[in-house]
Amino acid sequence: LLSKSFTMQDLERQEEEVLKNCIQRKNIVLSLPYDLYRRNKILFEGQAIYYLRLERSNLTKKDIISSVSFVTRDEYLKANATKTIFLDSLDENIAVQKVRGEIK
Repeated sequence: LLSKSFTMQDLERQEEEVLKNCIQRKNIVLSLPYDLYRRNKILFEGQAIYYLRLERSNLTKKDIISSVSFVTRDEYLKANATKTIFLDSLDENIAVQKVRGEIK
């Protein structure tokens, strides 16, 4: 149960602790939303970062908050990822296969 005094800062602190715990393990693959990665980027220094990139044309309007957000996120992730893996669809099985192919 969340108390009334639980804040966004508390949530972010909890997220950071969970990420630190995961990163300390060996041979782990994490799938993170952009905002969580960006807020905790320092935790991933020295780690392999794979950006699973979909062309904007493969996304529906409901998948994109705004074109500015898409471009900003895309440029940031391309610049900070170890490797960009291009996807043609949102098919999770294909994404997993492509990631496995990169980390073998």
